[in-house]
Amino acid sequence: MMSCRDVDARLAPFLRAELSFPDRLAVHRHLAGCHKCSRAVERGRDVMAVSKSACAAASDPKPEDVPLQLLNAVRAMCHGVL
Repeated sequence: MMSCRDVDARLAPFLRAELSFPDRLAVHRHLAGCHKCSRAVERGRDVMAVSKSACAAASDPKPEDVPLQLLNAVRAMCHGVL
């Protein structure tokens, strides 16, 4: 059975759908019984959505336009993460 540390180590590849089927299945099994890791996945998805929308909202994004919104999302995600 996968531990919270195992899930934490695989969080980014899991969110990017880069894990093998057995690893994805193990993460899903862990998430089914772990509220803390489920919240970490939700926060990770939120950060990905914010970063995608921040880049998509600007026709020609400038580096100084994106970081504040992205930084705030990352800070929000990191509070209480594994």
